[in-house]
Amino acid sequence: QEWSDSYNGWKDGLFRELKVDEMETAAVGYGKRIIKLGREIKDWGVWAHLKDTVDAFKKTMPLCIDLRNPAMRPRHWAQLMD
Repeated sequence: QEWSDSYNGWKDGLFRELKVDEMETAAVGYGKRIIKLGREIKDWGVWAHLKDTVDAFKKTMPLCIDLRNPAMRPRHWAQLMD
């Protein structure tokens, strides 16, 4: 439930309000907790789904961090939109 609440808040929130450092720290923490749980419940389908979701989210973090960089200017956003 904790992951779901965090993930939905990030996914549905305003991009300019995302705190990517906190997101990355949380995702790494969730990943570690999932791995620890996996020792006991690795065969559960819900565990695999949750692990896949967190892993996919962690792969997007470098892009989110770059896009939230304060050096991003309107001209950069314009280039991305083209």
